[in-house]
Amino acid sequence: MINDQLINYIKKQLSLNVSREKITSDLKSQGWTEMDVSEAFTAIGSLTSAIPSPVSPVASPMTPNIVPVQTMQAEFSNIPHSKGKKIFAIIFVLILLGLAGGYVFYQKTKITTSPVVVSDTDKTAANEEVNQTSTQASITSNPDIERVKVILEDIRQGLLTGNQDLVIKHSSIETASFFSLGGKLIPVSEFSVNEVTQSGPNILANISSSEPTINGPMVFIKEAGDWKLDMTATFKYAADQNNAKKGTGDQNGLPDLVVTGVTAYPSHPVVNSKDVRITVTIKNVGTKTSDGGTPLVATILGFEKETPVQGGQLMAITPGEVVTWDFHPYDKNDFFKVSDTPGEKTIQIVLNKYRDIVESSYDNNIFTQKVEMFSK
Repeated sequence: MINDQLINYIKKQLSLNVSREKITSDLKSQGWTEMDVSEAFTAIGSLTSAIPSPVSPVASPMTPNIVPVQTMQAEFSNIPHSKGKKIFAIIFVLILLGLAGGYVFYQKTKITTSPVVVSDTDKTAANEEVNQTSTQASITSNPDIERVKVILEDIRQGLLTGNQDLVIKHSSIETASFFSLGGKLIPVSEFSVNEVTQSGPNILANISSSEPTINGPMVFIKEAGDWKLDMTATFKYAADQNNAKKGTGDQNGLPDLVVTGVTAYPSHPVVNSKDVRITVTIKNVGTKTSDGGTPLVATILGFEKETPVQGGQLMAITPGEVVTWDFHPYDKNDFFKVSDTPGEKTIQIVLNKYRDIVESSYDNNIFTQKVEMFSK
């Protein structure tokens, strides 16, 4: 269907002596198709085809027919004087009438084809419509967003089926290295993508999941020519959102939780024994008491077959206060039907993993320490 506003826009541009090629190029860059523009020009042509072209009074087609009076007098020299004089007078009058008619036709044509004055309001409305159409087209055809949607389907399948390789395939180098060291994603029974949008140089996906720790944003960064899931960027985005929600991004007057040590008990820990206990020492080095329920996660990296992960929550910790948290890494091995082998193990502790608590720094929330596990 021909768009009246598009026609008006083209007519206004033509009245400003803008070429058809320029008008076509501008409209196509704003999202209009070649067919839309062509139909509009055709419609405008049918409306103006009845208007005659201007005739210049200087180059009137009647002018070359004017014969000098002396020549006509010579040609009629053989005609009787009275009769020749009458014929010459008639021809001369006809020539004058032709010139007068041509001049009137030129003036009429000039008035008919004079440019139409276009108000700024009409021009603005037409431009806004073109811009709006262009914006809608760019939203629906963003190739980066479409690519991330395809990647999210792989990640979704990986989480639903427990195929962690699918997730690693689409992870940044930093995030993939975390998984390669033994980090595990928690399988989910439900995973859906609510919205995918551009967020500065990154792509932001809003996720709903049956696992609370996977609910919310996933941030994708451009790496090696493709979009990759990056957990560091995801955590930072979540922290920034928390800061904004709590009305403060101030780095002063906030808690700052750090792990100061990890110790295995007894002093000669035996692998797979339920008696093995790991004690984690935690301190608030910030200037404000932390919120209650601060989450933390402990992982044994390099565990054979499966990686046992244990989580917990700390109560509020005042500035300068030191507390301990204990977990038993092999307590559930018989239930999960897994076993570990003797040797050096790396214990990794992550405080406030999902940045539910606003801290002055998140750079000191990961702590690793090696512990020797003996065969007996």
